[in-house]
Amino acid sequence: MLKLVIPIIIVLTLIGGGFYLYKNLQTKQVNQTSPPTQAISTPSRSTESPTASPLTKSGPCEVLTKGNTEIPPLYKEGVTWQEPKITMRELSEFENPSTGEGFSSAQKNGCLIQSTTTIDSANKIRDFYMENLSKDGWKLVDAADGPSGSLVTYKKDKRYFNFNRLNDQLELFYAY
Repeated sequence: MLKLVIPIIIVLTLIGGGFYLYKNLQTKQVNQTSPPTQAISTPSRSTESPTASPLTKSGPCEVLTKGNTEIPPLYKEGVTWQEPKITMRELSEFENPSTGEGFSSAQKNGCLIQSTTTIDSANKIRDFYMENLSKDGWKLVDAADGPSGSLVTYKKDKRYFNFNRLNDQLELFYAY
């Protein structure tokens, strides 16, 4: 039985990851609700109260670029980021296959920031966020990796953090 379940989980993960990568290529723009901010090079986190919502004092683009108690500041080493923008994204989440549920997806508003980088740099950035988000209690809900792309999606409460690389294009998305 276990020999049958593992290949099914792998196939579902690959299908969900491929679907997610395909949907990310079709990003839709929505009205901008907060002004974009310049990325900063300070690696320290803000001193907001740990119980404060990440959106109470700043917008999602400020959280994504500056960081807060739950999101690390924007990774800067060797990367030039474009101007962040408010947009809408389709995000997938892997459900428990033993209950008969697979991937679910939903449109989320959030902040998107993009860069062009090498695969090695993208892997360092992915590892940086995976390590820091895991430490801060974020739950991994979707992941896929392949020769031309990778994606990682974390969830905490109703917020999502998404890392997406397709060839040399890198995107970070923070949904609130």
